Amino acid sequence: MVLHHIVSELFPWTSTVVAGLTMDGLDPTPSAPPGMDRVAGTVISWVKWIAITCVFALGFTGILAMAAGRVTGNVDWSKYGQRGLLLGGFLAALFGVIYQVYGSLSTTPGP
Repeated sequence: MVLHHIVSELFPWTSTVVAGLTMDGLDPTPSAPPGMDRVAGTVISWVKWIAITCVFALGFTGILAMAAGRVTGNVDWSKYGQRGLLLGGFLAALFGVIYQVYGSLSTTPGP
């Protein structure tokens, strides 16, 4: 049930008040305040590039730690490198999912 149906069932005296409201007034289309579109786009761009840079840095550091651990025989470095690569892959996948969800939520479907 829609909210105004539930309210009119629970409180019959509100049916006249609710009948005067339209769904457009209850559910407006989302829009950013004037001038915020550019700011929000800049912030999202910075977050995106920082996340991509962190994922690549983590992967590159993991590869270097694995290589150094194998060359020097230090098992700890090799384990840290493997964990870094796995964490980098997980973060990359998580970033991709978050970016797709944000993209689908921020676009409004056309008429």
